[in-house]
Formats: sequence, C-alpha cells, structure tokens
Amino acid sequence: MDIEKYTRRTFEVEAVQISFENIEEVATWCGGRIEKRSTRMMGTTAMLPVISLKGTGVEHGNYYIGYLNCWVVKMGKTSRIYKPEQFEKTFTKVNQKSLDDVLQMIADAGWELYGHILPAGTIPDHESHLNAKVKDAIDQALEIATAEVDAHHSECEV
Repeated sequence: MDIEKYTRRTFEVEAVQISFENIEEVATWCGGRIEKRSTRMMGTTAMLPVISLKGTGVEHGNYYIGYLNCWVVKMGKTSRIYKPEQFEKTFTKVNQKSLDDVLQMIADAGWELYGHILPAGTIPDHESHLNAKVKDAIDQALEIATAEVDAHHSECEV
C-alpha cells in the first residue's frame, strides 16, 4: 500500500486511493470493514468489494461506503471517504522540498545568499551557518509557499 501525504488548506492528512490490490490493507488502516455491494458498471451490475466505514462524533450512527477509486483520508484517528472528484478539488499533494533542494536552486541561479552574491553552481555549506530552528523555519516556509502555489494553480482552472 502506498500512502502519500496531501494537504487540505492549513492541515495535512494521510490519504490512499482504494483499489483491488490494496482494499484489505486500506480497510485495516482506517478501521473499516470490507463488504460486497452491487455496483453499476458498463451497463450492468457486479458485486464488488467496498469499504464500510463507521462515522465518528455526531456521525457515529452513520456508515460511509468507499467504492473502488474513492479516497480514504485520515487525520489523527478520524477517517473519511471522498469520491475522486471531491478529493481532487479539496486536497493537493504535499511537495516536500528540502533545504538542500532550495540551496541547489539558489546556487544554480547565482542568487544572493547570506548577504553575498554566490557564483552560479556554488552550494554553500549550510550546516555550519544554520542552526536547527532556522532550518525548521525554512522548511515550514517552503511548505507554506508550496501549498500557496498549488492552491492558486488549482483555483485558476477554466
């Protein structure tokens, strides 16, 4: 099962798309049960496996059904099911650029760093210049910037 990170506005979730190959692992991961349901397919119906997921909180009496290709999204201990279209409109994949990636980009462009102009191709020894708090702040800023860029790309669809 290949669980990937996605972001929804200001918080991260874990998500995995349901397929024939991973349905048992996904059901175990999210606390759901596998059932067979009649599913319309190519002009006929077929009995296919689905994940039945019990609601939580005010939704504790409801069950939600995850058909093949639906997404199970987990935040903490709470899981929800999204249809593919809902998932694509709501979440964007987390793009985790590392400090080394950014420094390489700066070096390739010959940008100013630490108050000095670096010749193109020069990668500074950031380990000696930055403490852990600064590195963490840079990583957080990169995540925010990436999420903002992704959000603007998805909102500009025509």
